[in-house]
Amino acid sequence: MNTKTTAAILAVDDEAYNLKIISYHLKNENFEVVTAGDGQEAWDILVEAPEKFDAVLLDRTMPRLDGMEVLKKIKSHEALKTIPVIFQTAMKHQDDILEGLQAGAYYYLTKPYKRDELRSILNAAVSDSIKYRKLESETAKVFNAFACIKKGEFEVYTPEQGEQLSALLSSACPEPRKIVVGLWELILNGIEHGNLGISYAEKSQLNQDNKWTAEIERRLLLSENKSKSVEIYMNRNESNIEFIIKDQGIGFDWHDYLDISPERAFDSHGRGIAMACMYSFDRVEYSGHGNVVSAIVSMDNKAE
Repeated sequence: MNTKTTAAILAVDDEAYNLKIISYHLKNENFEVVTAGDGQEAWDILVEAPEKFDAVLLDRTMPRLDGMEVLKKIKSHEALKTIPVIFQTAMKHQDDILEGLQAGAYYYLTKPYKRDELRSILNAAVSDSIKYRKLESETAKVFNAFACIKKGEFEVYTPEQGEQLSALLSSACPEPRKIVVGLWELILNGIEHGNLGISYAEKSQLNQDNKWTAEIERRLLLSENKSKSVEIYMNRNESNIEFIIKDQGIGFDWHDYLDISPERAFDSHGRGIAMACMYSFDRVEYSGHGNVVSAIVSMDNKAE
C-alpha cells in the first residue's frame, strides 16, 4: 500500500518549456514532480524505481522512445502495469486517441491545457493509483483464503466494505492482483451510481470540486439509502469463476461504458467498467436494465 503523503509524478516531454509549465502548475500542490526529457530517460527512471510513482504524465511524440512505446513497456511490466498513464498530446483525431486507450492510456490531456484541467486529471489518476495499490496489498494478505470455496453470497453497503470483499473474493482467482481491480470497480459502480444515484455529470463535478468522498458519505446516511446493499454472488466450477453483482438502482445504459470512448477520454472518471472488461475479466455481461452484471474469470488462465 502506498502510504506517502506526497504523490510522485513522472512528467515526460522532450520540450523543456513544457516540463517547466507542468512544474509551475503543480508547484503548490501535493505532488513531487520528477521530469524526463524523452521516452528512454523516462523508462530508465521507471525501471529503477517501479514502486515510486503514482502516475505518469506522458508526451506522445518524442525522440528515442515515443509515448506509445513507453506506454506499451509500462503495461507489459509486472510492477508498473497498474500505474495510471496520462497522455498529453496535441493529436485530437479519434483514431490516435483510440490507439492510446486500447494500449492502456486511460487518461488524456490535450495541449495546451489549463492548470485546473491538469490538476483534476492528475488527482483522479493518483486517487485510482493509490486505491489499486491498497487493493493489491489487501489481496496479498488474504491470498488463497477462498481458494476452496465453490459458492458464496455476500452483500456490502459502503465502499470500504466493497474494498474488503473485493480483496477476499479475488484471492480465489488465478491472478488475484488483476481481478481485485475490476471486482472493486464493478462493486463501486453499484454503490455510487446504482444505490446512491450519483450521475455521471454529478461525479464529474464532485471530482473537480474534490467532494466525491464527502458526497458518498452524505448519501449513505440518507434514510432512503440506509438499507440499500449491493449483492455479490460467487460461483466456481472447473472451467470458470463467475461473480454476479446486483445493485438496487434503476439501472443505466451500460453499452457505452464497456469501452473507453475517445469522447470520454478527457474526463476524470468513467473508465472503471472498461478497465474491468479490458484488464481484469475474460468476459463481462450486463443484463436487464443494467443493475446486474456478470464477470467471468476463466480457469484456463490459471498459472502453473
